[in-house]
Amino acid sequence: ILPEVLVRIIIKPENTITLGLYKLIGFIDSAVYTLEEALRVNNNIDFIPSRPLRERFMTRLGLVLALKMNRND
Repeated sequence: ILPEVLVRIIIKPENTITLGLYKLIGFIDSAVYTLEEALRVNNNIDFIPSRPLRERFMTRLGLVLALKMNRND
């Protein structure tokens, strides 16, 4: 069993209440993402339109939060 687990979540920054709750339990800002990247990482590539992509698919607007947990705690 691995001693450490990394949990990542993707969230819209305007979702301030949820963002605040995750930060209260220890999540930290990890990265920003585009809509295209979020769809790809979640295996929803069918929702990505053919190229050229519109601006909303290529603009980094979302947040990735991360939390490292130690299984020994």
